[in-house]
Amino acid sequence: MTKQIILISIVGFNILTTGCATISSGKTQTIKLNSSKEYKVSIDGQNYTSPTTITLQRGEGDKILRVKECNKTIPLKEQLNSSFLGNILSGGPFGSTTDSSTGAMWEYDQENIQIECN
Repeated sequence: MTKQIILISIVGFNILTTGCATISSGKTQTIKLNSSKEYKVSIDGQNYTSPTTITLQRGEGDKILRVKECNKTIPLKEQLNSSFLGNILSGGPFGSTTDSSTGAMWEYDQENIQIECN
């Protein structure tokens, strides 16, 4: 009986402290960089060649995608994740605190970026 109470307590604690956005969206976000030809791009000093898919950590603030061939910049702005808003209504402070600490309460405003130099 004591083992069952401990198990139920552990499961209950995990449910109360798990954030909805953390579960549904994760701590990272995948962004697709599409282009008709290869371009050298960078975000925060990380270099990529488009077309590609990149993974960014959530909750680190706005980013700027730089296209080296044409000196073009594309802003990636963080906004409130809709899953986080639902969590506030249903989960209250426990889940929202988890989402906030993991960065999952944020999402970037673009998931598919078309890169072209004119």
